[in-house]
Amino acid sequence: PSVTSNFWIKGGVGLAAAKESDNSDEVKSSGVGVGAGVGYDWNVGGGNFVVVPFASYLRQLSGKIKFDGEDTGVSANTNILQLGVGIGYRH
Repeated sequence: PSVTSNFWIKGGVGLAAAKESDNSDEVKSSGVGVGAGVGYDWNVGGGNFVVVPFASYLRQLSGKIKFDGEDTGVSANTNILQLGVGIGYRH
């Protein structure tokens, strides 16, 4: 958040991983990931409580899909769009 505006943006780079398994098989992938998001701190009733609607997008840029530990040769590009509302308190 900013002192002059309740609107904010965020971004980052890190490790992205995905995994799915059942009783006998496992599919997984990991690689470099990036993320970006926006949000707004909306003061409720003029007090210190805020409601924070936000949107974030996360993407895995690299990585190979592995099936039971064996490389399949298929590239993985996992995408996540996250929409939400948080609650906070400013002190």
